[in-house]
Amino acid sequence: MASDNVTEGGAAATSPTQPSTSAPRVRKPDFRMIIRNGCRSNDIAEVSKGFELAASKGEKNQALLSWALARAVDFGHVDMARYLIEQEDAPLDTVSPFIVAHNPSTEMFQVLVDHGWDINQNSRDHGVGQGKCLLQHICHDESLVRWCLDHGAKVEGMYTDPYESPPILDMVACRGMISTFELLRSRGAQLGPRTLHRAVDGASSGGGIRMAMVKYLVDDLGLDVNTLDTEEKLPDHWGTPLCYAARWHVGHEAVVRFLLERGADPSIKDIYGNHDAFSLAGFRKNHAVVEVLQEWKENHQGE
Repeated sequence: MASDNVTEGGAAATSPTQPSTSAPRVRKPDFRMIIRNGCRSNDIAEVSKGFELAASKGEKNQALLSWALARAVDFGHVDMARYLIEQEDAPLDTVSPFIVAHNPSTEMFQVLVDHGWDINQNSRDHGVGQGKCLLQHICHDESLVRWCLDHGAKVEGMYTDPYESPPILDMVACRGMISTFELLRSRGAQLGPRTLHRAVDGASSGGGIRMAMVKYLVDDLGLDVNTLDTEEKLPDHWGTPLCYAARWHVGHEAVVRFLLERGADPSIKDIYGNHDAFSLAGFRKNHAVVEVLQEWKENHQGE
């Protein structure tokens, strides 16, 4: 008589209650995981253990140091970064400004600069942050900006690509404070081709520091409300400051009203001759801005 535990194909089936005799698999420690976890928890002993394990496996030390140092800086752990930098042949030049700016602190900046890190180098990341130096990445924080300026950061001469690496004042106009803007100007920073445009871009709500920046640029510095953003055809360039407000799906009606009151002309087309503020607002279905522009048009018919 056949056994009850024989399967259809003739093989003996294992009883559901029969314990497994195979030993559980024990995962061998991975040195990268050990180092990553040590960098995250700021545990120098754990990171040292990971490097010892890596050395036993013939891992190239410099490449691993570069990777670990980026993790430590990214997590903002100053003591860990110092420990890794002080290792033999630590590749400090591979630390990207984009990574340094992720968890920025003057303490981290000091450690890097004290060991020879170039505060004016540009990021070599592909994608977000490409081409920017540390000062551009942290321009929204005046205390960090001031520290960088006092420790050798340049405000001119590093903008080799105005599209990927815009002038510092263009960036502060969009993200920073008026006091930071004035500080940078006092150190020699020059207005860019889109300083007002970028400020308008950021003024979605019509209040607070973003709107204050727009008013400062127009009323105090006298920037032209009708200037185009470029003299050549470039991607993501929209035309006049009004066009930068009209291109959004929502918001910006207050800044549109302000610009119109200061003489902005919504009929001026972009460098391609395709869009003006009217057509952009209609295309984006920004009904609030369309209404403001239509009101302006009705009040200025025949002029």
